[in-house]
Amino acid sequence: MLLIGRLKVGPVVVPVLVDKELEGYGCYDSIPSPRIRINRLTGLEREMTLLHELLHVFSEHYGLRLSESSVRVLEQVVTQFVLDNPDCTRDWVNRVIESDQDKPIRLPVVAVPKEVTK
Repeated sequence: MLLIGRLKVGPVVVPVLVDKELEGYGCYDSIPSPRIRINRLTGLEREMTLLHELLHVFSEHYGLRLSESSVRVLEQVVTQFVLDNPDCTRDWVNRVIESDQDKPIRLPVVAVPKEVTK
């Protein structure tokens, strides 16, 4: 297995590994210690698999009790939102990274077309 990164989720650091022997797309293992394994995927498929497994990490560590179908829906919805709104998503991530942690995040006011508000 090849270590490709470590993700901090609350107090836990979760290694992300490429496992060429893995059947399926990805897997989150919590025992004996947390780790995410993904198959040798590339492109969007790889990123969606990583998001999917991260949602499992969030669910377990924060007691969300998300079902597999809920994780699949969230994976699809978040990915589609990012694809549909790349500039907004990039700007939001940059503002979060650059923000003063003690201040609330203020989103810019966006004009909503009249037909949407009716």
